[in-house]
Amino acid sequence: MQLLIIPGGDNTQLKTNKQLLALIKALNNDHKVIATICSATELLELAGVSPKNHVSHPSGLEIHKNIISAKPNKYVDFAIEIGKVMNIYTDDEDFNETIDFFKLFKDS
Repeated sequence: MQLLIIPGGDNTQLKTNKQLLALIKALNNDHKVIATICSATELLELAGVSPKNHVSHPSGLEIHKNIISAKPNKYVDFAIEIGKVMNIYTDDEDFNETIDFFKLFKDS
């Protein structure tokens, strides 16, 4: 597994899921990408991997090494950053088309 994305929402049951918290910790130890948005960011702290010295990205995301977290209203920036980290864009044109369409709402 190269990437774990945990969406937000009601995470009441996830907070006590020892297998999930152990998985988050193990993936962090292996420097795999962990991406959380909205309330799912709480799980990072519960798993003991919440970054203390994160960098606030210009897009409003919080990025620290292999961890990407976002507030709920940053879902487009969140997805774009995951794409960058996972190298899904074929080139700059592909990346810019993605931003134009999903973030700037330009027709193709």
